[in-house]
Amino acid sequence: MDCLDRATGDLRARWRCETRNVSVAYGLDDTISIEKSYTVSGTTTWRTWRTGVRAHVQPMDTVIDTKAATPSTTTGYRIFVEEDLDVDHTCRVRGADGTIYTITGALAPTESANCRSSWPK
Repeated sequence: MDCLDRATGDLRARWRCETRNVSVAYGLDDTISIEKSYTVSGTTTWRTWRTGVRAHVQPMDTVIDTKAATPSTTTGYRIFVEEDLDVDHTCRVRGADGTIYTITGALAPTESANCRSSWPK
């Protein structure tokens, strides 16, 4: 709730309440899942930790590697999320289309996580 005003008159009270939809204000029109890695007997597996997280996936930069045997591109993304998520190096993001984003850093909960996705996989 952004603000709450009360206007009083002679015999009446009137309240005005203004709100905002965070998903509209920040363009959180994507849905992502957060996966965590688990290592059992030397084998690492990924399990879904959170699903249906409202987010906005925004491309930041693209690096083209033409010197490798197989040329590839790596694109950096910034992902804005609606919820306070406790992510670390054991987490990754899966987009609604199945794209995997490796988390390379995270900012304060009100900010975003920086992610990278490489193509080809």
